[in-house]
Amino acid sequence: SSLDIIRGSFPLVSPDGIFVIGGDKGTIFYSTTFNEWISSGSQSTQTSEFQSCNELVFGGDYYYTACYRSILVSHDGNLWLYEPYELSSLGDIQLTSLMWADDRLWAMGGGKRVYATKNAGASWSLQVSLQIQEDDDMDIDYLMYSGDDFLGIGTDKLDGVENPIIVHSEDGETWTVIGSSAMIY
Repeated sequence: SSLDIIRGSFPLVSPDGIFVIGGDKGTIFYSTTFNEWISSGSQSTQTSEFQSCNELVFGGDYYYTACYRSILVSHDGNLWLYEPYELSSLGDIQLTSLMWADDRLWAMGGGKRVYATKNAGASWSLQVSLQIQEDDDMDIDYLMYSGDDFLGIGTDKLDGVENPIIVHSEDGETWTVIGSSAMIY
């Protein structure tokens, strides 16, 4: 069945009752009944728009999926607008850990940079570049929003030792480290 390629995650549902689920290689399915799924996007090969799609979130009346150097945006889960991005002259930065909060789409770039957009991914602004010490290697894997606070969970590698880390922000711009065993060195 074509649904065998869907990842083991729950579908997202909009307030309008549209279910959307994403899979490997850019596969995206949508349904209005939850019993019949219709493909939108790449079925088995990666077209330029659906390369390496790895996350799917809903916010502000839109679905967003993070793909290779692009964000796909859809109001109905069927038709997707391709929004390529160029974040840095420092190299190839992939956005990960998409999250909707405070009327903006948020994402991590390069593991330690927090980006946000107010225009559905057409342009991104760097909010902050996180760092504990000059020679550490921070990698925030997950961004979350509680309704009041932003949290990031990941790892910080210092002197070859990888330690868990949690970062916190009340506004998305000023971040503090809540916990890291690297802080005791």
